[in-house]
Amino acid sequence: LFSSISSNLTCMRFLIDFVLDNEYNLLIDSVDAIKGETALTLACLNGCKPICELLVERLDASLYTSNSKSWTPLL
Repeated sequence: LFSSISSNLTCMRFLIDFVLDNEYNLLIDSVDAIKGETALTLACLNGCKPICELLVERLDASLYTSNSKSWTPLL
């Protein structure tokens, strides 16, 4: 389990650096059309604390944006 989280975190850091370095317009708080989740609600639902921290600290993901069920990430 640890290596999976570590691999995901490494991948997330790479993608975030790529997006920020290339000045892409990233809508981090948008709701996914398939799962109905934001990036942060999905990370919270899966218990991925390091990824939650990364999304909030590096991309300013909102703690108040709800998913398609009207649940906020901390709920």
